[in-house]
Amino acid sequence: MAVLNLTDVQVAVHGLVGTAALLTGRALAQSGRVQKVTVDPSSGAVRGVVRDGKVARAVEVTSRYRADGVFEAGEGLCACGAAPCQHVAALILAHFDKPTAPESTKETRRTRAKPAPAPQPAPWETALTTALAPPPAAVDHGRRHASSIPRPHEPASAAAPPVALQFELMSDPGFRIGVRPVVPGRNGGWVRSNISWYSLGYPEYHMPLVPRSQVRLLRELHALPSAHDHSYRDKVLMLDSIISRRVWDLLREIQETGLPLVMAGRGAVPVHVLHEPVVARVLLQRREAGLVLEPVLEGAGQQVTRGYLPISDPPHGVAWQPSPGEGLRLARLSAAPPQLFWQLSQGDIPPIPAADEERFLSEFYPQLSRHLEVVSPDNSLVLPAAQPPVLELTVTPLGDHRMQLDWAWAYRLGAASRHSPLQTRPGQIPPGRDVTAETRTLDAIRPLLSEFPDLTQNPISGVIPLAQSMVHGVTTARLMSQTIPLLRERPDVDVRLAGPGGDATALSGRRFPLAGHAVRSSPRRCAGRRHGPGQDRADPGALPARSRERSER
Repeated sequence: MAVLNLTDVQVAVHGLVGTAALLTGRALAQSGRVQKVTVDPSSGAVRGVVRDGKVARAVEVTSRYRADGVFEAGEGLCACGAAPCQHVAALILAHFDKPTAPESTKETRRTRAKPAPAPQPAPWETALTTALAPPPAAVDHGRRHASSIPRPHEPASAAAPPVALQFELMSDPGFRIGVRPVVPGRNGGWVRSNISWYSLGYPEYHMPLVPRSQVRLLRELHALPSAHDHSYRDKVLMLDSIISRRVWDLLREIQETGLPLVMAGRGAVPVHVLHEPVVARVLLQRREAGLVLEPVLEGAGQQVTRGYLPISDPPHGVAWQPSPGEGLRLARLSAAPPQLFWQLSQGDIPPIPAADEERFLSEFYPQLSRHLEVVSPDNSLVLPAAQPPVLELTVTPLGDHRMQLDWAWAYRLGAASRHSPLQTRPGQIPPGRDVTAETRTLDAIRPLLSEFPDLTQNPISGVIPLAQSMVHGVTTARLMSQTIPLLRERPDVDVRLAGPGGDATALSGRRFPLAGHAVRSSPRRCAGRRHGPGQDRADPGALPARSRERSER
C-alpha cells in the first residue's frame, strides 16, 4: 500500500477535499497553474486563477494560520461549482504549502516545530479593521450564483477588454438596432462565438474574466422592460423596443466602465453615447424661395436634420449615423416630441412664399409654436414673442345677486391667443405650458382667495381656484368690492366681464349690475372702512344695506 508523505497544509487540505482532489490540486500547484494570487488585507481572503486545461477558474479561499500556529483550511469558492474542488486545493497549496528543508523521518507531525505566532495587532487596529471590512460573502455549497463568485482582478495593463457590446442596424421590416455581447477574436476584432445573452445567466462559467460591475450592468440592461418579450436565449436585444428611460443611464455607465461599444463588421467602429440630451425643435429661416421650415434635433454640439431613428414608442431617445461608415450616435431626448415633429421630419416641407408669410405668422405659427419650439437661428426672421401666461377670470352676471366665475390660463402670441385649463394632470406637462410662471401666479393670489374656501380646491400642488363656480348674496358683494379690484391690479391676472351675448370684455372701472343695483369695480375703493368700534361700512359703490339684509336672509 502506497504511503503519502503530507505536510501540515496538505493534511488540512486532505480533510477538506479528500484524496483525489488533493492529488490533482497538488499537481496543478506544482506545475505553475495557479496565477494572479492576491490577498485581501481586510478580510484575509486569498484569491487567484487556476488554469485547468484551456479554462481559467476564479477561486477564493479563507484558509489561514491560527494564532497557535496550526493551519486551518477554510471554505473555498470556485467558478467550476464542483464539490470537492481540486482548484480550491490547488490555490491553498500554492499559497500556503511552501517547500521547507528536509525533516527527519523519525519526526512526527506532533513533534514538528510550529511556526512562530504572528504578531497581534493593537486593539484599535483590530476594531477599525473589523469596522472597515466588507461583510463576508455567504458560502453556498450548492450551485454558485454569479454575484457570489469572485472575479479575478485584471491588471491595469490588460491587452484587451474581455467583452464588448455590438450594435447592428437591421431591417425588420424597417430599420432597427440589435445589441449583443461579443468577445475578442484570435485575429483581432470581435466575434460572436461562445457568448450570448444566455452567458449572463452563468457568468462564472462563460465570462470568468469580466469584471463583476460590468456583468451587473449588462444584466440590468437585458432586464429592462421591452415592448416585445425577450429572454436570455435570444441572440439580440432590440434597443428600439426598450420602453424604460433607464436605458440611457445604463449605456453611459457601461461606456464609463471601459466596456467597448462597437458597430458590427470588421472595422468595429466605436458607438458613442452622448452625455447631454437632444432637443426637438423647428428651424425657421428666410431663403430666396420663401420661409423654410426644418425639424432638427440639437444638443451636445450636434445638429441632426435627417436619418434619426426613434428609440421606443413614444420615443425617449434617438440614434443616428453622422455619415456612412461612422459609428452610431445615441442620445436621450429631453422630452418626448409630439407626433407633429415626426410627421414634419418624414418629408420636405415646401417653402412658404413671401405673399403668404403674414398669414403663416398669424394663423399657423401660433399653432406650431404651441407644440414645438420654433427658432430662427440666423435671425433672418423676427418671430412674434410669446408672452407669459395670464390667469384669466371671466365674470358672468346671472341676476338676483348671482354670478358665475370661470378661471383659465391665457397664452398670447402676437395677435393670437389660446386658453388652457387651470390645472394640469399630475406628472404631465402639456407642450407650450410655462408651469413655473403659472405656479408663481397661483402662489401670489392664494391669500386673496383664502376667505372663500367654497371657491377653491386643494390638489397636491396647493390651493387653487375652482375652474368654474357660482356665487350669490354677500359673497358676490365681497368679491366685487374687495377681491376683484386687487386681482385687477396684478399684471398676470386679467378680469373680464361676459356680456349678454357671451362675449367677454375687460372689466375696468365698470358698474356691475346686480338685480337693479350696481357694484363699482374700483381698485381705489375696495375695502370696508371702519367707522367706530366694531362698525364696518362697505364701499359706497357696493350693495345698499337693505339689499345686503335681503340677500343674507
